[in-house]
Amino acid sequence: MSLIRNYFFPVFVSLALHFAVVALILWVKPGQAERTKPRVPNYVNAKLVEIKAKVKEPPKPAKKTPKKIDLTKQKNEAEARKKREDERKRQLAIKQKREKEKAERERQEREAATRREAERKRQEDEARQQKQREFDEALKAEELALEAEMQELEAASFSSIIYEKITQRWSRPDSARKGMKCELLIRLVPTGNIVNVSVIKSSGNEAFDRSAVQAVNSVGQFQELKGMDSALFEKYFRELTLIFNPEDLRL
Repeated sequence: MSLIRNYFFPVFVSLALHFAVVALILWVKPGQAERTKPRVPNYVNAKLVEIKAKVKEPPKPAKKTPKKIDLTKQKNEAEARKKREDERKRQLAIKQKREKEKAERERQEREAATRREAERKRQEDEARQQKQREFDEALKAEELALEAEMQELEAASFSSIIYEKITQRWSRPDSARKGMKCELLIRLVPTGNIVNVSVIKSSGNEAFDRSAVQAVNSVGQFQELKGMDSALFEKYFRELTLIFNPEDLRL
């Protein structure tokens, strides 16, 4: 576009001159042309003038004026930036500290909850074990009580047999009276043999006491005690205390 604008004016001038010459030739009348001598037309030598586009020169840089440096302003701005940075770091440190404290609290709470749960389970286990121990002890005590009762019944049964055999061998003295009784201590061995008989509580009648001792010695051995459980024998028959009180005393 700039090139067209640069050549438009010279071309326009050249064309205008050519049109002017042609119009002048046509304007002369024919008769007049014959009366007059032909005239040599003056030709206009039009030259195409090349007009170079004017190139705008870049504006000359303005003279730089020395920039004034406000050291106080720069110092204030630097201090303000430093304060902002320090405040940002302080806030960040506070945030990190709070997050760390929160994480520590959560960790402690988790550990406390774990300890509470472990303690609860321990107490439950201990209570369950205690109940089991109490149940086992009660069951054992019941078993022991039942066993002791059975032993007492068994011992009573054997004692009745021993007492019956002794009374069968007893010879009633003439001085025996109703209500007389003496307490005898009979020492035995597991085979049922009698090793010793002694009066530990007299009836007050020497003949009655002596007759009771003679009755025991006359038996000699209690066959029923053979093969008895050793614990039962040791508990009831190693040393047997027998109250001699025959039922046939009527006087």
